[in-house]
Amino acid sequence: MLKLKTSYLACPLASIRRLMQVQSSVLMLTLIACLGSYQFSDSARAQWADDSVEGDLISIFGSESDLMSGPYLAEPTLPIISLAGSDCCPETLEPFAHKQNRSLSTIKCALGGTELIEIRPEDELWIVSARNFDGCVSEGESLEVKRLANNSWQTASLDQLAECHQKNTSLTTLLYAHGNQTNYDYGVSRGVQFYRNLVSCPEVDGAIRMVLWLWKSERQSVRMYRDFRIKSQRAIEMGAAFRSTLERLGDSRVALVGFSLGTQVILSALDSIEDSCGRDRDAHERYKVALVAPALDPAYACASADRSICSSITDQTRVFNNRADRAVKALRIILRRECPTKSISFDRLVDEQCLNLGQVKKVDLTSETGARHSIVRYSRTPSLCCELGKLLSEVANKRNVANQPVPNNQFAVE
Repeated sequence: MLKLKTSYLACPLASIRRLMQVQSSVLMLTLIACLGSYQFSDSARAQWADDSVEGDLISIFGSESDLMSGPYLAEPTLPIISLAGSDCCPETLEPFAHKQNRSLSTIKCALGGTELIEIRPEDELWIVSARNFDGCVSEGESLEVKRLANNSWQTASLDQLAECHQKNTSLTTLLYAHGNQTNYDYGVSRGVQFYRNLVSCPEVDGAIRMVLWLWKSERQSVRMYRDFRIKSQRAIEMGAAFRSTLERLGDSRVALVGFSLGTQVILSALDSIEDSCGRDRDAHERYKVALVAPALDPAYACASADRSICSSITDQTRVFNNRADRAVKALRIILRRECPTKSISFDRLVDEQCLNLGQVKKVDLTSETGARHSIVRYSRTPSLCCELGKLLSEVANKRNVANQPVPNNQFAVE
């Protein structure tokens, strides 16, 4: 026993190395046991190993948290506490005499830490929740709306949001749809942190009306692949609720940003508008979109490979991708598994104009961010900051052009 202690004292680094090897072996055995429950083909397993994503099913398509447990599986509550607030727009709320700086306390990580995030006095923050959406879109009864005003989150309506959007045109409206494995608390917290990173970009200098569009995407199955399929199908259904939100706003002068499976929500909404509009729209009537680490439902992707779209509803889409993202790598595996007779990837669907994206600008963020699938990390990259700043400026210019008075002689008969 004494000899053993002496050996460990004589070579502490070797002891630590042995301990780490044991822990790594236990972790690897656990991951292999989990992966063994999935019915992948031999070729898929080999490709999975080649892509170095073994064991990363837990992060497929939008798992933004390190641990989806504890408070994140509790009943939805508002995770943000307003310390000071301001009005939305004079037409809807009783205005303050002076707008104040505001700070929000948000959940920083899955372990329960918090941080204060400053909200610019000229900006607005809204929540539109489709978590209780039941398919009825005629009056938007299933969409719950809140706004940050008068020192708290206040219950509002889509009509009030639309009124602010139409009347207070000094702000650019941005709708953000989150990804998979995100409950109410996490959706709000990460959305506010995305807002913080966005307004910190030097390219973003105008006032923003940030709308956090939430849908029910927390984990529902122990098996990650089955859980993803449940949520990817639900994202298609959520397209009807997202379309309802767009229609209530009344125009296309709004920036649409989707992260991970939020891409599917936005594309499903745009597809339904495309199918029903029945006419070719001018450029100023079309939407401008940004998709960050995009993910699609496998069945939707397979069906899209057989179509070609000349979009009349989308003006331009910026696609932000990251080849090192483990979830993006996993998407390629899933698509090959679900569409064995077709060589499908998101890039191919974009290149062959199979998606409702209009003109596409691709931005590669591989050298600027790591392998984690997180909107907070993506929104810190200089390239995304630059492009989203341009996107907001373009949408703001559309609003300015639309608000210009029509010359008296524009419709004069010569």
